[in-house]
Amino acid sequence: MSILVTIEHEQNTQTILASQGETLLTLLQNNGFHLSADCGGQCFCGKCKVRVTGGGELLTGEDAFLNEAEIANGVRLACAVSIQNDLTVSLPARKQAKILTNGLRRQFELDAIIRKVVVHLPKPSLNDQRDDATRLLEAIGKPTLAMPLQLLYRLPSTLREQDFVVTVTVDTQTVIAVEAGDTSDVGYGVAVDIGTTTVVCYLMDLKSGEFVDTASQVNAQAVFGADVISRIRHTMEQDDGLETLKSRITSQIFELTQAMLVKNNINPQHLYGMLFAGNSTMLHLLCGFEVKHIAAAPFIATQMQAVTVLAQEIGIKFNAHMRAYILPHMSSYVGADITAAILASGLYEQDDLSLLIDIGTNGEMVLGNKDKLLCCSTAAGPAFEGANIACGMGGVAGAINSVRYVDGQIAVTTIDAKPPIGICGSGIIDAVAAMLQMGVVDETGRLLDVDEVDESLATYLYETDEGNAFQLTENVSITAKDIREVQLAKAAIAAGIEVLMEQMGVAVKDIDHVYLAGGFGSFLNQESAAAIGLLPQELIEKTLVIGNGAGMGAVMAMLSKTHQEMATAICRNAKCIELSGMPSFQDYYIDKMMFE
Repeated sequence: MSILVTIEHEQNTQTILASQGETLLTLLQNNGFHLSADCGGQCFCGKCKVRVTGGGELLTGEDAFLNEAEIANGVRLACAVSIQNDLTVSLPARKQAKILTNGLRRQFELDAIIRKVVVHLPKPSLNDQRDDATRLLEAIGKPTLAMPLQLLYRLPSTLREQDFVVTVTVDTQTVIAVEAGDTSDVGYGVAVDIGTTTVVCYLMDLKSGEFVDTASQVNAQAVFGADVISRIRHTMEQDDGLETLKSRITSQIFELTQAMLVKNNINPQHLYGMLFAGNSTMLHLLCGFEVKHIAAAPFIATQMQAVTVLAQEIGIKFNAHMRAYILPHMSSYVGADITAAILASGLYEQDDLSLLIDIGTNGEMVLGNKDKLLCCSTAAGPAFEGANIACGMGGVAGAINSVRYVDGQIAVTTIDAKPPIGICGSGIIDAVAAMLQMGVVDETGRLLDVDEVDESLATYLYETDEGNAFQLTENVSITAKDIREVQLAKAAIAAGIEVLMEQMGVAVKDIDHVYLAGGFGSFLNQESAAAIGLLPQELIEKTLVIGNGAGMGAVMAMLSKTHQEMATAICRNAKCIELSGMPSFQDYYIDKMMFE
């Protein structure tokens, strides 16, 4: 039975052939349409709203996410619509997220892992009958480098094209390219930070070490869920799930890079390498590695060491010679993004004791110095990134990003000063801190009833079928469930910090520096974080925001062999603590649930 689904999106109309019984969300995902689905289509986040004509009756529980006006207008959750007949679907306009691309840029000596050498080879003669490959390798002083077969096919003609004057591009293991004449002035690489939420690509001039351009987008896999567990589940439940997620990320990286090359008039043949940072699940999906064993005890990854392959082997093909370098992980849940952030912070070079915190869907923490590194990861959930929050959203225009209680009034700001349409992570932390300040939330995290607060505060509170809620603006509220999500997340982070200090045998006062990495940490109001117990108050004055630490660390590894080697040394020497096996973590976790 042929079923046609007509999709209206941003003044365009497209008709797609659907299978009977297929969910509307799956159809949209498989055809490249971006739709928020934080829960990965499990029908409990309520974010995948679309307007449907002919979609059948509302499912039980679906109406909990829809108001009367939406129901009357045909709004449905795409994950709840089983396609049984021809449909017309109107999608909301896609909002451009504000993505953090900048970070702390430390000074270091330029010594890129990829370099170009111009050589004038001695010509063959009856007295010098060395083969072409040996002649080349000995001329550059690297007789043990590998020479790929694809280069050998063209090597004789390339050497003779300009009378044995060639430019050789090499890394520490391989001859990457051989080009006739002197092309030493043109050489580029791309450092890529693959986050669960966003992807950032940095185009670098390998000769000068300068940034040429930056491109970023929301991770194209996000339509399959806001967190890694949702995406791992997708690879397990769908026959082509792994290939779909791999194709999404490789295509996205290719398109972002291609746009930078075109914009800067760069020949793709002069792109010689890409270096990748990201958590273990994101980099496994990039490579097409199976990920299901990461999600269940004992949490085993396929590969944690550094990987170097031809980029085309992982599905990114600008030319036949470009190399792909993947930074190493410390554990299945403390990935190469944290390795890179350690590089960016410089804490591994210091005598002082430092704490690195990267808060996202997982909270990764590292405590240590040049002598010792302890690290852990805790499942904070995606609340800090706006997911699993009733009015939560990413950092797009109109998202509430700060909340203050001043002179008896709630004051909010939004991204780009647009009318409020939702609330992002930094705003959520501020909102909970403000509610604690107002006294409408008690130390257990309970949102009080209207009759329990002063009359001046009662106007902010109202009751819903799901419990009490707090009205921030006309259309943005914080629910009792939202507060619980924040409690669970902040308790996990705070308990993880306590375990690291316990295992290191130190107290808060012994920590000299705190580095906050990632988008959430960069925009977080640290006083609000301390007010809800996410961070110890004593550490606020010692805190430095380093921005996109993973991206900056990836850039450092691309431009410095020393830092690439240091990444491996960090992973070899760091000790990772599995919090699920620590009885004290559960004790700290319960204690940190309270709002003190």
